[in-house]
Amino acid sequence: MNSLVNAPKKVAVQRTQAPGFFRYAHGDVVVTALYDGYVSLDPMTLTGLTDEERAEDLTRQMHALNADVDSAVNAFLIHDGKQLIMVDAGSAHVAGPTMGKLLKNIAAAGYTPEDVDTIILTHMHPDHIGGITNEQGVGFFPNAIVWTHKADADFWLDTNTADGLPDGEKAFVQIAIDAAAPYIASDRFNTFAFGDEIVPGLITAVDAAGHTPGHTAFMVTSAGQNMLFWGDISHIPAIQLPHPAATIELDVFPEMAVASRKRVLADTVKGQWVVGGSHQPFPGIGRVRQEGEGYAWVAAEYGAPSSLDD
Repeated sequence: MNSLVNAPKKVAVQRTQAPGFFRYAHGDVVVTALYDGYVSLDPMTLTGLTDEERAEDLTRQMHALNADVDSAVNAFLIHDGKQLIMVDAGSAHVAGPTMGKLLKNIAAAGYTPEDVDTIILTHMHPDHIGGITNEQGVGFFPNAIVWTHKADADFWLDTNTADGLPDGEKAFVQIAIDAAAPYIASDRFNTFAFGDEIVPGLITAVDAAGHTPGHTAFMVTSAGQNMLFWGDISHIPAIQLPHPAATIELDVFPEMAVASRKRVLADTVKGQWVVGGSHQPFPGIGRVRQEGEGYAWVAAEYGAPSSLDD
């Protein structure tokens, strides 16, 4: 007589994750968020708030106390039908095994590095510029012009800068120099100033200095709608949104970084702008709402907007 219960089958555990990209329609352009990976950050290194405030923030977001917080590393593609623009470039080989997934996710999203016409860098830290060049010194993006703020270029492309940095950050200078080198050599590395229209009629550079000397947010305006790509305004959103005065040890000019964070957050709420955040939980697209004296993140809804399904 046959058993009514099937014998258990040995099924392999599947660990392959979904591709790390996410589409969002903004006016007449399509934004594609790209996941490069994550970096683990120690929330105890943040200053500018009390231990009680820190613990309350972490508990509210269900983070374990006295444990590292995994912070996403996001980049973004902006496609207006004429050109493909990338905001930041991830880290490639320079930041360890938890990152460097950008090229894989560009391919998963249906693009190639050759498709990218313009790369705009919010700043020149390794997880933003490291992904433009491979270990052999060859640029990954053969048709792209790279743009960064002049103050960041002057700072990070000067070997003397390393002398004034903490030991853990000295290598950032050589990483930036190596990443930029093939683009400089081929005359495809340009600088801008705050207020410049990097892509006329579409993308404007917004002052967000402090995290680095030329740290920049990019305002993308399409069909009357505004979306702000704010770079590293926050690294640990669970803390730095409710407490904008909290600074991370990576801030080159902490007081300036706090002032920029407070201004950008206030302007974002006032303008009701959509945000693309480098270290917000992937896909890093959402909005900000006022919450008491601080702010809270509201993630974009998956499946919206439906126009992308047409």
